[in-house]
Amino acid sequence: MENDFRVKKSVFNPKAICGDKKVCENVLYIIENVDFSIEDSNVKFINCIFKSEGNERKINIEAASAVFKHCIFFVPLNVDSSHCTFNECAFKQTKSTAIAAENNSNLHIENCLFYKNGNEDILGSQIMISDSVFYAKNITVKDGVNAFGIEGVNSSLHLDKAKILFNEGCGISLQSCRFEISRSIVKKNGSVENDFTQIAIDNSKGNISNTITEDGLNSNGIVAADKSDVSIVDSKVFSHTKNGIAAERSSKMSIKSCQIEKNGDEYEETLQLWVDNSMLYLDNCLIQDGVCGVYAQKNSYITVNSTQIKNNLGAVCVFESSKLDMQNCSIEMTVEKIPVWIEESYAVLKNLTFRNNENQKAIYMDSMTCVDMQNVQLDKGCREAITIKNSKNVHTELKCLGGD
Repeated sequence: MENDFRVKKSVFNPKAICGDKKVCENVLYIIENVDFSIEDSNVKFINCIFKSEGNERKINIEAASAVFKHCIFFVPLNVDSSHCTFNECAFKQTKSTAIAAENNSNLHIENCLFYKNGNEDILGSQIMISDSVFYAKNITVKDGVNAFGIEGVNSSLHLDKAKILFNEGCGISLQSCRFEISRSIVKKNGSVENDFTQIAIDNSKGNISNTITEDGLNSNGIVAADKSDVSIVDSKVFSHTKNGIAAERSSKMSIKSCQIEKNGDEYEETLQLWVDNSMLYLDNCLIQDGVCGVYAQKNSYITVNSTQIKNNLGAVCVFESSKLDMQNCSIEMTVEKIPVWIEESYAVLKNLTFRNNENQKAIYMDSMTCVDMQNVQLDKGCREAITIKNSKNVHTELKCLGGD
């Protein structure tokens, strides 16, 4: 393939290389002694290859507009105050971040591959977006070397049909961002040696929809922290030895029509859903085959509606002045542990059904400020199934399916 290209060994000059049309086609650029610069230009590259020899060089795009189509990059790009479009391009085995965009840049990327970019000595990212706008559709970001897949800081990011796979750090990391993630797969990101999260969200606001987050390597699934506000809809989160989903440090999270399963490790005290000093709204979900369906503490507020919690090692655990409002839910086949365990908190339980639970007890409460149970249906004897002690403002309305 390279025999079809003419070789250029110099600093890029669009007028000299492309002529007045500023369209460069079928060129192999070998960057040898200095970086490749695009400044104050409006240029288009079609079917080009960018490589460096000796010490790795980079492409600097500054205050420019550039379009790349069917291009292959073996050198990193730094995009500063520019507008760039990439279509059907590949970024392979650079020794640092493949694309770093900053200072109000705007990147539009479609049908592109990012593969094995990063540096074993320095933790980095395959794609880094800072103070910029990033739109990506149908991209694959995989096998990052000591690298996150995508990292955003103080930016706006939109990902659609992305595959973020096998990166040795977080799959996606967002700090102080606005974001949309849709129809994507985030899978097998993380490291045996370090704790990472497949989708890490700090002080950010956005939505995740129709997305699968699965099988992180020693990794959490999705974590929202530091006053984040996150909506997750029609998505699946499963097979994490760490927490499946976590809301921490004054965050808000809404989870609707989602499947959450096989998350957590009893010995590491990790869970399906972890809520710490945060708010969680859970609606029409299935939570199954993991460690504790919902665990909340430290002044958290949890609303659970029309949700099935099935075959977990514990169903709902609430502690430390938290509030639980749980309605129209079923709890089934909770293994070993008492399904609902609440202490020093406020609980409203309405229209709940307990079935096939292995433990003789269904509900344990201690030191409660308020307990309101209405139409709670139990498949165990009522007297044996519920313990409430040292509590005030207690109202219970029970129905024993077992007939006791």
